[in-house]
Amino acid sequence: MNQRNRRLRDHFIAGKEYVSRADNRSVIINKDYDLIDGQTITNIIGTLYTSAIVKRTIDKNGCNTFWINYSNWRTRTTTAAIKACIPGGWEIRGYKLYTPKLATITIPNTGWVELKEPLDAYLDRWS
Repeated sequence: MNQRNRRLRDHFIAGKEYVSRADNRSVIINKDYDLIDGQTITNIIGTLYTSAIVKRTIDKNGCNTFWINYSNWRTRTTTAAIKACIPGGWEIRGYKLYTPKLATITIPNTGWVELKEPLDAYLDRWS
């Protein structure tokens, strides 16, 4: 992992704001108020060339949810930056996301993809 992606990852995981024009990377912290629950939700967003590529959502209970997005920049640079920020066990190869249980998820050019096992996502719909 190169130094630019290491700095992005370190700030993204720590939840600290970071802006580097030289590296073209940043970490933005947004706090949103949920009108339904009346709780604050924290969104930590990692960007590459001003495009949001990774997002970590922390809910009121402290649970983390990770999301990835190519933002229409399906390149090796974007893939390397995303790989630096996703949790261990998850892998990106050939623009496909491999889960820790080795399920495969195709990553679209745009739109957020949640890092969640497909079976768990399916079962969540029924609960």
